[in-house]
Amino acid sequence: MQLNNNKVIYFPLLDATRFIAFIPVFLTHCFISSNSAIENANWFKQITHFLDVGLLGLDYFFVLSSFLITRLIIDERQQFKTFSFKLFFIRRSLRIWPLYFLMVAIAFICEYSGLLNTPLPPLLPFLSFTLNLYIAENGYHFLFFLVFLWSISVEEQFYIFWGIILHIGSKINAKFFQYSIPVIAYSLILLSLGYRASHSEQALKLYFHTFSVTANFGIGILLAYLSAYTKWFVPFVERLSNKSISLLFIILLLSICTYTIVFTSPFAILLERIYFSFLFASIISVLCYSPITSWLQKFFNPFDYLGKIALGLYFYHGIVLTIYSKLMLQFPIAEQAWQVMILNPLIMLTLSIICASLSYNYFEKPILALKNKFYRLISPTV
Repeated sequence: MQLNNNKVIYFPLLDATRFIAFIPVFLTHCFISSNSAIENANWFKQITHFLDVGLLGLDYFFVLSSFLITRLIIDERQQFKTFSFKLFFIRRSLRIWPLYFLMVAIAFICEYSGLLNTPLPPLLPFLSFTLNLYIAENGYHFLFFLVFLWSISVEEQFYIFWGIILHIGSKINAKFFQYSIPVIAYSLILLSLGYRASHSEQALKLYFHTFSVTANFGIGILLAYLSAYTKWFVPFVERLSNKSISLLFIILLLSICTYTIVFTSPFAILLERIYFSFLFASIISVLCYSPITSWLQKFFNPFDYLGKIALGLYFYHGIVLTIYSKLMLQFPIAEQAWQVMILNPLIMLTLSIICASLSYNYFEKPILALKNKFYRLISPTV
């Protein structure tokens, strides 16, 4: 944990984790073949089935986002005795909306110009940030890179809900603001449990519906609350031994490796998001507060920039994969196993990094500079 010049809390190791969490999401999508023999091979099916675990990367993003957002709001309330939802909403919009609506514009311009033969969903779910609810009811059989926007819809819904709640709480008094945070966090966890239990056989709703995801946000909120308001939590994390931290990472690794085996029963599916959110929150707390992990800084440094452009990577890799998959139908670039499993993923990842880097430096940075004007104290981008 560090303080910038304006005494705003900043967690340097977390930037790199955005890229690390993006990689499994990318691996879930990138293995595509134009060879039916490869697609129908048992080894290929087993690998792609195992890589479904990569979608847990989005669960990590939800936990991380709710932790950082809540912690910044708490810090603002403690410094200024109030929290400005207006400034908060402007900052979030400037960070996410430009890329989001660029993706939507590209898709609909291509459709109206006749470049696409894939029907698109109505425009309203994109404008209202309810695409995840549309997918939960109608499925996701439309343009590949637009499907990714469901997670942005969920995050926007959370930002609006949570921002308004804490804005109201901050106007009452400090104690009400403080104690309402864990109450709502636990309510979000219970809401997720109840919804998942009542929709256990509806796969689309289990994955895409907002109420199914609220546990991720609730646990991230609890982590922010514990780190900001309790006297025991940060010292507890600081005292964790090497063995304890190693065990935590081993448990996470084993849970990921056995994901497609263990999390198949109704009971395991019910608890899946809470279990992994708890593990992710534990990892985040260690990276933020444990002095033992300072040695990780050398390992994380190469990924720091890639973490800063992770939002762009998430958006642009969908476009890269969409175009690249079209090329596979015209050129023999995905007919051999080494092309499918090694060459093409490396090419697609490289192209995604190039697109995201260009976007970050020439499209996003000027907007981020504007975004910083809407902080009461200039703070780093989260």
